[in-house]
Amino acid sequence: MGSAVRQDATGLREVLGEIELTENIALRQQSSMLTPLRELKERGVGIAFDDFGTGFASLTALRDFPVTRLKIDRSFIMKLAPGSNDAAIVEAVLTLARSLGLEVIAEGIETEAQEAFLASRGCDEGQGYRYGKPMDPAAFLAAATASRNAIIRRSQPRMRIIESHPVLECAATHAIGSKLTNM
Repeated sequence: MGSAVRQDATGLREVLGEIELTENIALRQQSSMLTPLRELKERGVGIAFDDFGTGFASLTALRDFPVTRLKIDRSFIMKLAPGSNDAAIVEAVLTLARSLGLEVIAEGIETEAQEAFLASRGCDEGQGYRYGKPMDPAAFLAAATASRNAIIRRSQPRMRIIESHPVLECAATHAIGSKLTNM
């Protein structure tokens, strides 16, 4: 589960939950799922298509579902290289998402080259071993607390109000190109 972010009346960011659906699950129960998902989206919950590009969803499903984010499947990131079919697919998904006003997260980022490729094409978020490996809950809590404290320490000289930073996912969601330290 990731997080959706919206601003409240004061302009501060409010972090809410995000539901991740694989394309195939969404297609199996399309009509029965649309109303509850739309209600959740109206309440500020994000809806993500996980492993996007690996299922059998048509563009009509992308149009009809109240999706807020696409998660590009790691299979497209693993062999990502300029001029490859995977690069063309990733670029197309990024363009499609921007046109639809959707956020995008790339899964499976392991190398600096993959990160640089994605950042240069406007992908702002990524997950993968480049940013952290799976860990048990106690280690995760310690790492997330240390990361949050480091962000606050670096921010204090420049900011009066320090916004809470959402706890990092175990898969280590990372803002591509940011100066945050890896977990």
